[in-house]
Amino acid sequence: RPCHREYCAQRDRQRRELVLRHYGGDPPRCACCSEAHIEFLAIHHLKAGAVHREEIKSLYLPQWIIRNGFPPWFGVLCHNCNQARGNYGYCPHERG
Repeated sequence: RPCHREYCAQRDRQRRELVLRHYGGDPPRCACCSEAHIEFLAIHHLKAGAVHREEIKSLYLPQWIIRNGFPPWFGVLCHNCNQARGNYGYCPHERG
């Protein structure tokens, strides 16, 4: 079991990094503030994130993106910019 758990964790990290590089460049960066630490980056829904998350239920988002051919309605933001846009509708970086 521990070996399988570590294998799954490593596979998920690789999938996440593949998706971040696809949408955020190499190395991936936040589209708003240019944060480049991969640990701080998030996959950002460019439209209707809550609706989409409900549709795919519990499927791991990077896995869904890869299976569906990297649809164009995703991007990369850092967790701070992503959270601000989700809660306030804008990021403080956009307002200077």
